[in-house]
Amino acid sequence: MKIIFSALGSGFANNGGSKTILSCTNVLSDLGHEVIIATKMFNFTWFKIKAKVVKEFPKNADVIIATAVSTVKPVALLETKARKFWYVRGWETWNKSFNMEKEVKRIPVIVNSEWLRDKVCECTGKCPPVVYPGIDDHFYSTGRAVSGEVSVGGLYCSRGLKRFKLWAKVVKRVMEERRIRVRLFGDEEKPALPFGFDYVRRPGPVAHREFYNSCDVWLFTSENEGLHIPPMEAGACGCALVGSDIGGVRDYAVHGETALLGEDYVGNVVRLVDDVGLRRELSGNLVKLLGTKIGGRRRNMERLVGLI
Repeated sequence: MKIIFSALGSGFANNGGSKTILSCTNVLSDLGHEVIIATKMFNFTWFKIKAKVVKEFPKNADVIIATAVSTVKPVALLETKARKFWYVRGWETWNKSFNMEKEVKRIPVIVNSEWLRDKVCECTGKCPPVVYPGIDDHFYSTGRAVSGEVSVGGLYCSRGLKRFKLWAKVVKRVMEERRIRVRLFGDEEKPALPFGFDYVRRPGPVAHREFYNSCDVWLFTSENEGLHIPPMEAGACGCALVGSDIGGVRDYAVHGETALLGEDYVGNVVRLVDDVGLRRELSGNLVKLLGTKIGGRRRNMERLVGLI
């Protein structure tokens, strides 16, 4: 098939959302499809893209997929015989120029989490299919670092929805009660924090896996995610999860079974620092769930192809 992923109206840059879409395009290319990315802004540099990048809609496409709320209208209004879809990966309340409730009614929708499926159901009365982007094959727990100190890891991102200030506040309080090592990765310059920590900027695949494998507990404090990817990756590498009880993690983070969720971030982190048995239990359960429910990228992109 000739598949177009449209970012006309938005663009691609070094962020998790762009990484998700562009990883999907690479796998679809590997599956033998002709994949084209339509966008006027392409500033993504994290890895090489196999698809062709163009600045307008190509002709004779079989499928056109909108990638963000701002890209839906151009796709919906385009005169074409191509089948149209929107791959919804977040409930984009941060984009004040568009109404999600209205836009999800324009073209058929595919979502990447059960929470988003339920949100679309509420708006349209129709439950769209869930297609996970999958987890990269290079994330696995073999070769985990062994240390006398428990290491707490996280993502540094200055966007408000990630609530990094809360993350830092939680870690500072934990450090007042327990001896831990703190590790962060991110795309931005190393932040200034009132405690010592290790920072890895823009890690490649091997360094990224090694980073996760050096963490025992993964802490996230986001307030809104479509499907929060770093905790999945960290979980695949054997981390025990502590974080916000939000829709975008419940596909894999189940309180008391595969993670500790809720507002008592400090208490939950301390609990895992103290209890290696619980860390191993949550991590083991999570690795199994990720393998059976989420799966790898190829399996999920084969499912996407079947739907479109």
